[in-house]
Amino acid sequence: MLGSILVLGLILRVVYIFRVPLTHDEYASLWASRQVWRHGIPQLPSTFLYWQGRPFTYLIAPVELFFHAQGWALRLPSLVIGLAAVVLVYRLGAMFATRRVGLIAAFGWASMPIAIVAGGQARMYALLDLFSLLAMLFLLRWLRRDCLRDGMAFAAAAIGAMASQPVALLLLPGLALAALLKKGWAWWRRPARWIPWLVCAGGGVAALLINRWGGPVANAARRPYLSVGWPWHKAGFVLTMQALFGNVQGWLMLAGLAAGLVLATREIRHRRDGPLTLLFATWLPGFLLFAVGIGQMWQQVRYIQMLLPWVLIIVAIAAWRVAERWGAGWPVIMAGGLLALLWTLPAIQMVQTPGLDHQAAYSYIQQRVQKGEVVLTGLPVIAGYYLGGAGGYALQRDYQEYLVRRDGKWVDRWTGAPLLASAWDFGGVVSQSSGAWFIAVAAKMPMLYQPDFVAYVNEIMEPVYSEGGLIVYHTKPDGRHVLRRQQPATWTVAGTRPPAHITLVGYELEQGCLLPGNTLHVALHWQTDQRLRQGLTAFVHLVDGAGNRVAQADHAPAEEVLATRWPVNRPVRGTFTLPLPADLRPGEYHLWAGLYVPKTLERLSLQATKGAAADNALLLTTVSVTQPADPLCEMDDAAQ
Repeated sequence: MLGSILVLGLILRVVYIFRVPLTHDEYASLWASRQVWRHGIPQLPSTFLYWQGRPFTYLIAPVELFFHAQGWALRLPSLVIGLAAVVLVYRLGAMFATRRVGLIAAFGWASMPIAIVAGGQARMYALLDLFSLLAMLFLLRWLRRDCLRDGMAFAAAAIGAMASQPVALLLLPGLALAALLKKGWAWWRRPARWIPWLVCAGGGVAALLINRWGGPVANAARRPYLSVGWPWHKAGFVLTMQALFGNVQGWLMLAGLAAGLVLATREIRHRRDGPLTLLFATWLPGFLLFAVGIGQMWQQVRYIQMLLPWVLIIVAIAAWRVAERWGAGWPVIMAGGLLALLWTLPAIQMVQTPGLDHQAAYSYIQQRVQKGEVVLTGLPVIAGYYLGGAGGYALQRDYQEYLVRRDGKWVDRWTGAPLLASAWDFGGVVSQSSGAWFIAVAAKMPMLYQPDFVAYVNEIMEPVYSEGGLIVYHTKPDGRHVLRRQQPATWTVAGTRPPAHITLVGYELEQGCLLPGNTLHVALHWQTDQRLRQGLTAFVHLVDGAGNRVAQADHAPAEEVLATRWPVNRPVRGTFTLPLPADLRPGEYHLWAGLYVPKTLERLSLQATKGAAADNALLLTTVSVTQPADPLCEMDDAAQ
């Protein structure tokens, strides 16, 4: 029977492996494992040490070396580990109750979506589950045989779990409580029995310190491990509970837990070390700590799934006792078969849900990228894995915690690519290359990028690939603007305390000739040093040599982003369209820019260290309007 369950678990995991592409987190583990062969430690090109999942990183390194970019092969270690965990769930179920209970619990774990994902991804979570189960197995042996060797094996397994993820510290209180209920206070009086627990505690402290030293992937200041509070006030906990109990499997688990709790209250009246009592003692402390004491950014399913085997064993015991009470007749068999079918439905649905196919997108780029072109992305670790690096870390939201400071500049932690958090930064890299690629998650573009950034990408680039949830852009042959860096010029907004300052960091002009009747397109890049409290209007005027205004555009400085929502110390981009009169005489014209308050029409005070300024307006450049027959037909950059 166990063999059939393993075959079911194998089929579900293999289907997942071949149907669902590698995830972003898997690329992080694979990228770190590749660095092991280069440095002996998972030191990334940015000098950041990726200590997450250390045992798995070293385990997967040989596989990555021989099966580079072969997603199915890179997931095989997790597959084997995940199936071994199914066997351990069976073994523990048999130790706590009977073999039939072990089979029910093993079936639950074999067909549980989160266990399938753990056993189907090249990540450390299958190994975390395995170490957690081994810790419980060796603890039970230690308590039964009172052999220090079993105790040290328990400590080694617990340390392995905590090295895989420091959140495995949640296991220790429950395991200690189970030992106390099983053996009583007298058992703890011998000093030798404290040795494994002290080793566990030391391993836990070491895991936290190593993680802090190398740095978690996310900034610990932004994602604290500890955060005491009511669980319903933590979005992470609420989402985790919805993910765990928001389907048929969750309802069955809740029903089984309720039945198990009733049986446990009856059991504890007669013996304190009954199987249900020990299982609740093992699971409940960790779950409560997870609910009320862990930072909400760490309150995710993958950080609590190590506790779920105990839940499944509780549910299995409750189900078997109910079945025994009702007898082994056909109604019970049919009901059990129906429940088993309902249990597997979420797993079948999950393995048929494809993810983002990064490999196909990067294969498309690899076949077409030319020398001198750069690849820009918000997921640089994937570009690093397939291309060896990224030309820029192009992201505008939720990037701060993934940065390190190197040579005075912010770079991403994975590849050391420079941060491109504005259209100005993005355009600067594009303008210095012979061509550029930009890859992004199509559905997340509005969430991760400002509207002005998206508009700029669409101006200078065109989508050339859109499959598997990803979109790939490439620079248009004639869509590259010329970026001009502006000498320091700052306008003062007097309505704030202290006064806010808006700096024009640069501007863009389209390449090509400018003819009478054409349209002059100008883009300005603004930056503020603090939050603005009022809307402003920017103007761009084209003036002839006599001071007459021949074309103008007045509107919000960055139409795509309200001034009151400008990010601080990060440029935003605004575009200005100036239609030229059809009878405009060829010649030289001056391009001026400035800001004013729309209600009063009062211009903001301008301080320009260099360059011509008049009436609080800044002279950007001089443009040439030419005759249609002019052989030169070009725009002359005479920036002041």
